[in-house]
Amino acid sequence: MSRKLQGLLGEIKDAPFFPVYAFFLIFFVLRALVSSILKGALFLLGHPALFASQMVENNEVFIQTVTLVVALWAVFARRTSLDSKAVTLREFLGESLRKWPAPILWVEESLRPLLTGFSLASLGVLLLLLTGFLSIEGQLGLGSLYLLPVIALRASLLVLWVGALELTRLKLSRLLARSGLFEVVGLLALAIFEGFLLYAVLKTSGGALEQAFMGLVALWWAALLTAWTLVSDRTVMASWRRVCLVASLVVTLTCVYGFPLSWGRVASLTSIYEGPHPWSHLVLQSPSVLGQWSFILIFTVFFAILLRRVLTQARGNAA
Repeated sequence: MSRKLQGLLGEIKDAPFFPVYAFFLIFFVLRALVSSILKGALFLLGHPALFASQMVENNEVFIQTVTLVVALWAVFARRTSLDSKAVTLREFLGESLRKWPAPILWVEESLRPLLTGFSLASLGVLLLLLTGFLSIEGQLGLGSLYLLPVIALRASLLVLWVGALELTRLKLSRLLARSGLFEVVGLLALAIFEGFLLYAVLKTSGGALEQAFMGLVALWWAALLTAWTLVSDRTVMASWRRVCLVASLVVTLTCVYGFPLSWGRVASLTSIYEGPHPWSHLVLQSPSVLGQWSFILIFTVFFAILLRRVLTQARGNAA
């Protein structure tokens, strides 16, 4: 190999966008591979192809969590020396030892976001109950105790999924920040990519109009999280607070109040259905649409608050 070719390959490898391309390639290949393996295993067990495809879609959260973490580790886990056999979590996250939070700080910084997420979700449910769009039926009795292990498992998986999305945004946004003027374009592409991931989890089997609406909800959510990343300092602790708030919000809606995702309802402490409001049958025709409207309502409020922060910060930088 000539020196010019070696130099060209070295420049490409050191370019800010090269690890981003590598991450996308590894992720989509892994995602397709894992989905194919699950479908093949179910088909060999005697299940029809339609059932296998549905099971893969129902486990989209698990597939995304695994493939995102593996792709990130493959691209960003750099050993500090040739003799080192493992990369510590601090090294993988790219946080210096001087800025690494103390153990007690992790707990202290998580309490307020956890409470905020639970409070916002509960407030949204309360408003929908008072306006008659929702009604609570079932559970909250001794029978719910038998569901606690299943609820805990589902909640843990959702927390890991939110953490994997946040880790992806943290690593790629830091890398894109080195690209100068292309940072905005890169962050926009990152928001679209995350919107695709959210759509894969939240999409339903409805018609074209419902699918388009769900796509807008997913992009809205992704844009909100990207805006949140822009106004934060992109440290591990800032990401930790964001994970705690978003995970608390999602777990509260799905595992406490029973809001369904794309796979339908899962075990929860309570079950929410359409209320007596005369418009409920028009805009909440299925449980999936109910979850979509709730998500877009809550995250619209978040986006408005963050947009004000972004504009205020921009004016401060301009001054």
